[in-house]
Amino acid sequence: MCKKVVFILGPTASGKSDLAFTAAKKFQAEIINADSIQVFEDLDIGSAKPTQEELKQVSHHLIGHIAKGHDYTSGQFRKDVLSILETSLHDRFLIVGGSGFYLKGLTQGLYEIPPIPADIHLNVQSTCKELLYAELQKVDPLSAQKLHANDTYRIQRAIEVYRTFQKPLSAFKESFSEKTFPFSYIKIGMSVPRDELRSRVQIRVQKMIDLGFIEETQRLLDQGYHSWRALQSVGYKEVILYLKGLLKYEELIPEIVKNTMGLAKRQMTWFRKDPEIQWSVSGAEQKSALDSIQKFFEDKEVLGLEKKNNS
Repeated sequence: MCKKVVFILGPTASGKSDLAFTAAKKFQAEIINADSIQVFEDLDIGSAKPTQEELKQVSHHLIGHIAKGHDYTSGQFRKDVLSILETSLHDRFLIVGGSGFYLKGLTQGLYEIPPIPADIHLNVQSTCKELLYAELQKVDPLSAQKLHANDTYRIQRAIEVYRTFQKPLSAFKESFSEKTFPFSYIKIGMSVPRDELRSRVQIRVQKMIDLGFIEETQRLLDQGYHSWRALQSVGYKEVILYLKGLLKYEELIPEIVKNTMGLAKRQMTWFRKDPEIQWSVSGAEQKSALDSIQKFFEDKEVLGLEKKNNS
């Protein structure tokens, strides 16, 4: 069986999920989630998971399959996706999301790093980013040169690795050899003019609040998940600041919108580096994107990718 994969990529709120849902129904495809927050149990409203009705109509994979309180790595994502593709009897898949690191790891492979002990993780999390960056410049200058001083997550990760293994993260990267994605694929990117994207984000955040985003977050805090890394994602972290009294209610939505737009900018910066992506303007050109997907699914060879990936 020749299995084909369509990646539907782009920034948050760009219409990826709508396109994927339409394409999945039209072409009898299954959806594999590539959003790094939707993989978690009980992070429903704030991650904009598919509705129960959508889940009934189209087969989805990797939605809420990781228990709350746990972490999920790009390496785990790659193994899960490849397992689905290798064992499924289905032959058409749509991999949908904006988590560029997950998607790069899936298509090119990843350097493997063993788990970080909880005590080291907690210690690093409680240290200010300025001190961590200064430490990184001393112990792993190669990684420090590639990271912005405000890239808190990756700085923390690099320090965790060094403190655990007494080995810089750059050394793990140097020993990595790229892998080939073993299935035929194309990549469709959804792009939205910035003013329109801001309007979409504003509407979506308001809808989340109306659906109970604040209450969802409060329940997780009440259950003791204060230090869960996933709750530091955009949206949840702002709601937590509000619940702690550090943000006023009237400041909450503007703060989430601002930070979501910042996330979208970083996502687009990442995706624009990928020459394989065929870009469509969300909404106005959905038909064009659907035509490309149909051609790929129905043709024996599309853009030379099938020959390349099966050679």
